[in-house]
Amino acid sequence: MRHALTLLMGFLCLALAVNPITVKGTKFFDSVTGDQFYVVGVDYQPSSDPIADIAGLQRDIPLLKDLGVNAIRIYTLNVQSDQSQGMQLLEQNGIYVIFDLSSSWASINPQNPQWNTDLFAAYRQKIDLFRSHANTLGFLAGNEVMNGYSDTVAAAFVKASVRDCKTYIKSTGRAIPVGYAATDIDANPNIMNYLDCKDVESSVDFYGLNTYRWCGNSNFDQSGYSAFVAQWKNYDAPVIFTEYGCNQPSPRVFTEVQAIYGDQMTDVLSGGFVYEYSQEANGFGLVKIDGTTATKLTDYNNLQTQLKSINPKKVQMNSYNPTPNAVVACPPVSSAFLSSGASLPPTPDDAQCSCVYNALECVTATTDPNLISSTIGYICSVMSCQDISTNSTTATYGSFSGCSDIQKSSYILNAYYQIYKSQGSSACSFNGAGKIVQPSRQCTGPAPTTQLPSTFTPSTVSTQAAPTTSPSACTDMYASLTCRTYSEDPNKVGVAKITDAINYVCGLKPSYCSAITNGQYANCNAAERVSWAIDQYYHDNVAQGASACDFGGIGSLAATSTTSTVQNGGTTSANPTSSGGISSETTATLSVTPTSSRGSTAVTEAITSSAGQDDTGTFTVSNTQERGQTTSSATRCLPAVFFVFAVALL
Repeated sequence: MRHALTLLMGFLCLALAVNPITVKGTKFFDSVTGDQFYVVGVDYQPSSDPIADIAGLQRDIPLLKDLGVNAIRIYTLNVQSDQSQGMQLLEQNGIYVIFDLSSSWASINPQNPQWNTDLFAAYRQKIDLFRSHANTLGFLAGNEVMNGYSDTVAAAFVKASVRDCKTYIKSTGRAIPVGYAATDIDANPNIMNYLDCKDVESSVDFYGLNTYRWCGNSNFDQSGYSAFVAQWKNYDAPVIFTEYGCNQPSPRVFTEVQAIYGDQMTDVLSGGFVYEYSQEANGFGLVKIDGTTATKLTDYNNLQTQLKSINPKKVQMNSYNPTPNAVVACPPVSSAFLSSGASLPPTPDDAQCSCVYNALECVTATTDPNLISSTIGYICSVMSCQDISTNSTTATYGSFSGCSDIQKSSYILNAYYQIYKSQGSSACSFNGAGKIVQPSRQCTGPAPTTQLPSTFTPSTVSTQAAPTTSPSACTDMYASLTCRTYSEDPNKVGVAKITDAINYVCGLKPSYCSAITNGQYANCNAAERVSWAIDQYYHDNVAQGASACDFGGIGSLAATSTTSTVQNGGTTSANPTSSGGISSETTATLSVTPTSSRGSTAVTEAITSSAGQDDTGTFTVSNTQERGQTTSSATRCLPAVFFVFAVALL
């Protein structure tokens, strides 16, 4: 079988071994011959692991070559598979490959953007698989991460990933280009400029655009392609279409190919990838695959006809001397662009994060994302979580914000435990979320500093010096309240319900919680603190009766109180199911993190009547993301840095 494969490889290729592609100015070049290189590509994902699928490549490479393709784009693959045979087969047939570094389980999420050790490790793993192959054309540090103005909070994290991937690649061998594939949206000009601002080290080597503007027999002006030329004329990196090929009407005629590779665009555009090779449910395929057979569709024939007639003008690398462009200024922060260029998220450091983790006495004991989220959400509602928080709008990044989710949650659990250590193991356990350990204090690198001076802004809420409150003062306070939890024991009340109540009350009116966050009752236990908060709320809403104290069943009135209210001259019963007096017609905006406003951590969540409450009083919030992103549901209003535990921990 091995000999048969060797013979087949020899049959398919005619010694078309390729040379590495390099970037100079706004163009790609063959690093050996100096010839300018244009991408004539197809987005190729006929299976979940296409390069390891040798039989699939043997089926498809003749069709790709016959089409006139010199490059393919791979969205996803299995990093555990052997990719070397497939890469060699493609190289021997003159086909380059661009790889997406992100995946369905490791990508920057605009709803909760992070750049941490787990993501960087996943990106490096893909880089290591392909960096030694001459036909690796480039890597994409993100695909359609930002799909609207609000998503631009993630731009700083994408830029940081570009910076760190470029640095890593250069440290291991040749400088393979790193770029980004953008959505064709109104926010794109700012995104494009941001990813090319500040310094060369954090700027993309090329910029990709997924665009479907040109449909049918459109033209250069009507399609908006002319606007691209105006927008890109001063850009100082190559631009390519990482997806193109509108499928309305169908079959596609691909008349845009003549513009892409013609004199109208080649000064600013270096080709592109047609979406896509294999026919899927969305109807963009060039061929229909059935097992070992690939049947050409009309789209294939039409594209082949167009590609056969292209002859883009080229320049030799040694005669091409672009005017060096000064580093451009980053777009200012505004409602249309939410990432600051003042500083970027720090490079994730495995050694330093491990060093911190190994010094902790209280660490995360579970992989249950809901338990971790509710626990950390509660802790962050009563003390500062600035060390693990990020805010790209203010360019503020906590010292340990680049650590893994497990390391960050352990860090916060330990911070809480150190303050309330006198309470014993209960200050760490949180119903199984944490456990006390003997710290190993092992460090493989230098111990990290406690903060990053250039980006770290101390919070007004200290995690190290909470006010001293005697247990008797807390008990006296609890006993004096009209509205309080049915038990003074937090474990009996439940961390999750305490978290929900704290998040709602403190978000609705922070002054309700000033005494329990950095005031006289900051050191009381969780049940005592939430009792103080809901009592403040109750007295401002006493007209609602007992329902204003209910909060999902954790609150009760210490004295007899009326359960009806007088409205418009009549008597109506208070709604016993509305926690904190939220009616079915109420929309409340909660801001639950005391350390930042809405920025990269997106700490504000809207709770509407469609979300409501379940029988336990748990608020339910649905977050639906746009194209290319995952749809998630968060069952509690927590600091957004923990919304992705469900993906990161499972």
